[in-house]
Amino acid sequence: MEFDRTSLPKNSTYHSFRFARHFANEPKNIPDLKKFKGYLNNPFSSGLWKLEATWVENPDISAAIWKDISTEFEKGSLSIKSGKRTKTIKITEDLKETCQFAIHKTMTFYLAMFSSLAEQDGFAIEESEYTSDISETLNLVLDLIDLNKIKKSYNEAYEHFKENILFESFTPAIFDKDLCKHKFGFFISSSSPRDSGKISIIAFESAPLKALSKFLVLIGKITDQTIIPTFSPEEEVLEPYFDILELSYPSSIRQPHLYPLIDKALTNYKNGDYVDCVSALGLAGEDVLTQIFETLNREQLHKGLTLGQLLDEIQRRASLLFKNKNESQPDITTLYETLKKAILESEDKGLAALEVTRQLVTKQQAMNKYILDKIEKSGRPEQVRSLFPARVLTALTELIKFRNASSHKSRIPIGPYESKRCAYCLFVIYIWWDETKTSIDWDLAPEDITKEIIKNSNQ
Repeated sequence: MEFDRTSLPKNSTYHSFRFARHFANEPKNIPDLKKFKGYLNNPFSSGLWKLEATWVENPDISAAIWKDISTEFEKGSLSIKSGKRTKTIKITEDLKETCQFAIHKTMTFYLAMFSSLAEQDGFAIEESEYTSDISETLNLVLDLIDLNKIKKSYNEAYEHFKENILFESFTPAIFDKDLCKHKFGFFISSSSPRDSGKISIIAFESAPLKALSKFLVLIGKITDQTIIPTFSPEEEVLEPYFDILELSYPSSIRQPHLYPLIDKALTNYKNGDYVDCVSALGLAGEDVLTQIFETLNREQLHKGLTLGQLLDEIQRRASLLFKNKNESQPDITTLYETLKKAILESEDKGLAALEVTRQLVTKQQAMNKYILDKIEKSGRPEQVRSLFPARVLTALTELIKFRNASSHKSRIPIGPYESKRCAYCLFVIYIWWDETKTSIDWDLAPEDITKEIIKNSNQ
């Protein structure tokens, strides 16, 4: 974790590190939404790439920088030019701790330092409302460093940085589990060296991780690095699910009325209120199922139905459209009237008897067929036709299970894993319905629309 309150020393001047949250959930700043949506809809298919490495807290570069800074700090105060003015900064223990933390335990410091080198060499970094200026404290540290000495000592790292990391909209700020980007793509820092002495960074492809890893190796900040794709175990693949959901749901979910429930689920998850998190996701699922029922059946649904009841009602209505009509049993008693009429009114008794016999044989054959069909159907369950594809139906069943567990006392535990599974299940259901709506021929009759969806779902 880079810049998070819990990652800084106690009583440190956190407020001096004012970096804007990257992208601020603005869709126009995320050109490749398909990767985020693809992960949320099927993380086990898209997978994740992960960079893991041991963080070197005090390599040559950090030791040299801190030595120079410490010498300046011994003066007690510093005069720094700020525009046309000169500002005097008092050196406090909090300021020392904050600077030491940044130099020894953050990637942000080194990305900012090499960005400053590039700007000195004339590289223009485009400023935007989503990219804040480097903080006053970090600027202070950079002002005290001999950047030309760094450039000379780490020229290979500098050239790699310019070629593979830097771009016009680059910002060096890395926030805890926030979306970051360099020239080769997006990445998220999921674990910092603060506690474990390791880093863990995830991305949807390997290129961003390879570029970042090489830079950190060249300046000596990491060792024992590995970059591998992860498709299993499930817990690892789902690890950043809520982080990615939070970053991209306003662009992936096109129904703003669902946002309060998703926000509530995200807040509850962060606070460790997993039961309430699942409950909020279940309510969002109920909303989507209500939409499905009312859209396809063109009638308002009775309010207050649970998620399971909603699913049962949708499936029941769908099955009725394909239910076979029960064939009536052949009625042999009608032959008595035919026989009576033949005896009393027919002049040719032989011909009448032949006709009655023919009808009797026909009725008997129909009766035999009716009985055989009954026997055959009794040993074969009637084909069940679902409105939902198997994967969506599985997601619904799982969401119902955890929703019920959160509403009643249950032996099923509700924790971080179950919360992530519920969020995943909700997204699967929503995306299926959202994509189905766009593929429907709405000029068809309601029954024909439902039949077409069922046909596509059962292929």
